Amino acid sequence: MDILSILLVLAKIGAVFGFIFLIWPLVKAEKWKQKFIENKHAKSLLIVFILIAILSVTSALYIDLMWSVDTLK
Repeated sequence: MDILSILLVLAKIGAVFGFIFLIWPLVKAEKWKQKFIENKHAKSLLIVFILIAILSVTSALYIDLMWSVDTLK
């Protein structure tokens, strides 16, 4: 890896930490339990979203393991 790639990766990591630093007070002040856990409709949507995310990640991992990319030599 050259120095430019390393600097770009460090800049991206810094941007993620900067973004978290900026939004953390807003996230911490929110009443998440009242919004998502006690609300039955939002809770069911959250469960469905998590199940879809797990299904898509596991199917991608399965496809990668069963039919891996062959390199040409």
